[in-house]
Amino acid sequence: MPSPTPTAAPHPPIDVWLLPRAPANCELRSNYHDVLSDDERETARRITVVEEQRTFVRSRAFLRKLLEAQTGVAAPVWRFGANEHGRPFIALPEQHRGLHFNLSHTRSMTACVLAAQPEIGIDVENAAQPRDFPAIARGFFTPEEAQALAGVAGEEQRRLFYRFWTLKEAYIKAIGTGLSTPLDSFSFTFDPSRGVAFCACEDAHAEEWRFLVTELPDDVCLALAIRAHPDVPVLIRMRRMSATWFKDFGMGERHDLCLAPLTRSAIAHDARD
Repeated sequence: MPSPTPTAAPHPPIDVWLLPRAPANCELRSNYHDVLSDDERETARRITVVEEQRTFVRSRAFLRKLLEAQTGVAAPVWRFGANEHGRPFIALPEQHRGLHFNLSHTRSMTACVLAAQPEIGIDVENAAQPRDFPAIARGFFTPEEAQALAGVAGEEQRRLFYRFWTLKEAYIKAIGTGLSTPLDSFSFTFDPSRGVAFCACEDAHAEEWRFLVTELPDDVCLALAIRAHPDVPVLIRMRRMSATWFKDFGMGERHDLCLAPLTRSAIAHDARD
């Protein structure tokens, strides 16, 4: 009797942390700036739009406090580098270079993903923002995606556009190439029975990618891209922090939104082949 095929051990849960926008009457705590690096403080100083400056400072402080909570290393100690396309990574402490993160924010939400595997990407967008969706699709999406978008209208078109857009952003952030990878060089389709289907060039290892896209409160669309071995189970743990977490400048109150398996993405066949 043949031995049963061993089940691959799952990764440790991948944590996605969500931080809503602080109340409008909230002033930035001075110790937000205290945990930032000199470069980050200088970047914040150069941001002239107050709301954008608040978002930047709060997001960077949040990332540092998450790393502190994960490792016990104080928030100000962390130092970051960036690859040639601007993707950030942990430079110091050296013993935690194997921990990887990706950060995205809108005015109403900051999202951060922490994981042991390097190829992870997250994107959040204000999905209420009106745009000329068909025109953008014609300029940046594949013909199949643009056709799918043109086939719907109104609210359905808006939702489909942001699902495409956040997935594409999450993927190019995960592979670390940014917009040097054309957004029409890979594509997504949606099927009720298969979920997100992914099509890319052969050397992209499409079978190893997992994707999540979901709508959140405050008109936010979130997408997550992760590369993992096809046979390895992956669990996503999504947590929403209290918007007033800054009161104690600690991790404060949090709400666990889900602990769900992220299934292997279906592979879409390119109609142009």
